[in-house]
Amino acid sequence: MFLSQRILLVDGLTLVILCFVSLLGDCLCFGRPWSFYVISNTYLRAITDNFTHGLISVISTYFLFGWTRRSLFIIAFIAGSFVDCDHFIEVRSFSLHRALYDQPRSRPFLHNTLLLLVVTIIVVLGEYFLWQSHQIYYSTIFFLGWSTHHLRDAQRRGLTLTPLGETSPINYYIPIMCQALVIVKLLYMFVFPIRTIPVNLSIV
Repeated sequence: MFLSQRILLVDGLTLVILCFVSLLGDCLCFGRPWSFYVISNTYLRAITDNFTHGLISVISTYFLFGWTRRSLFIIAFIAGSFVDCDHFIEVRSFSLHRALYDQPRSRPFLHNTLLLLVVTIIVVLGEYFLWQSHQIYYSTIFFLGWSTHHLRDAQRRGLTLTPLGETSPINYYIPIMCQALVIVKLLYMFVFPIRTIPVNLSIV
């Protein structure tokens, strides 16, 4: 019983930290939901925003896998941050100024949720059948990274589902993100044999 309570506490604290990091990043970058301090430098604000995306992905990975596979955290940070590289691809430049101010009206292609969902399915199939990785660690981390990134961005612009259109802005993305993480964890533990999952992967 004590071990179960400890596991519940760790998972609960992980979600609390996730909420704190998300709220802090939103406050510093966008002044929401509280505007106690907003970074005035546009470039620093963009870097902080991207760093927050990466950190959220790392925390989400820890929630699912625990500390047993620490080598995955670097991949998790990249998975949460790489989405914004499409800003540079769109303007064909490594200039942060151009990436911030010379963007076309439409959302860049890596911010298309429908596209990355299709890519994720392909990656899952490739990892499972070609690499014989039955735990699909990398596919799961890839999904956690871009999906949390898209959800956090959706509070301002909604989800882009080209060619189907876009959703309305999602104001309460944090509880949705936490609930989605718990569901992913449940599915992961249900699909894969329990004996292969570390004990610290229990459910909140």
